[in-house]
Amino acid sequence: MGYVLHAFVCKQPVADIMVARFKEAIRVDLRQGVALIPMTEALCDEIGQEVDSPRVGNFTYLNEKIEAKVLETIGEQVMAYLEADYFGGEGGQMVICWEDKKRILSMFDVVHGQINVVLQKLEVERGDAYDEFAAVDLGRHRSMEEWVND
Repeated sequence: MGYVLHAFVCKQPVADIMVARFKEAIRVDLRQGVALIPMTEALCDEIGQEVDSPRVGNFTYLNEKIEAKVLETIGEQVMAYLEADYFGGEGGQMVICWEDKKRILSMFDVVHGQINVVLQKLEVERGDAYDEFAAVDLGRHRSMEEWVND
């Protein structure tokens, strides 16, 4: 069984800023006041205005045009973007995190555990959960379609 997620992750008020700016943005609430915004094809096209732009790191859907628009939209707020892709235990995660309109964290190599680092930046507390990923319930869906239809 696989797991695929391409999404922005942030505090719920920051997600509201994105939803107000981009008609294709969908806010999905997680636990601890965290939300994600799935990077759908429609959202990618809307933010990037279907303009070719160099990719950021090794991300599939994040390019420099989208990064600039997002930073313009969220201002000084903290927001992250992540891509996770697993199938049969193989795969990994990539993340980038911004604050004050700057990159404060970028992990472009596909490895495990990077999402937890971003969630720590968003002040997620692990508590009794296995890790921060479990604490906010990022495992409740395994596909982009399920997140969009949450």
